[in-house]
Amino acid sequence: MLLLSAAAVSEARSNWIRLGEDARAEIFIDSASIERPPGYVKAWTMLSFKGRQRGGWRSERRMFMFSCKDRTLEWQQSMYMAEPMGEGEFVHARSLNRYGVGDLRLVELDPSTKDKSVYKEAVPESEFLSVFKDLC
Repeated sequence: MLLLSAAAVSEARSNWIRLGEDARAEIFIDSASIERPPGYVKAWTMLSFKGRQRGGWRSERRMFMFSCKDRTLEWQQSMYMAEPMGEGEFVHARSLNRYGVGDLRLVELDPSTKDKSVYKEAVPESEFLSVFKDLC
């Protein structure tokens, strides 16, 4: 019997579309992961960094939810991988499991603290926002 890891199954179903790049990373969205719960758009995105990050990773997969009504973007979860394009060994994960679909806020956990009660304003990723707006 062939057993596949969750990461291998997830990668097999991914369809990464390049949205652009900035000074630090190439920016992608996974068209295979797009979901549309009522009033929202949810999808995995990825930053493939041009250099190794302080935490040792070279790419970050991010789950975002976008409120079609409020036009707000919320980060839900990140998976950090050792190599570009979400490849290599798994390094670390972060999640905001605290929020449900009906409780979107334009905030994310401040990565400089482990105190989950401390939040900061999220910086919307313009490339993701334009795609999410078009999907509403």
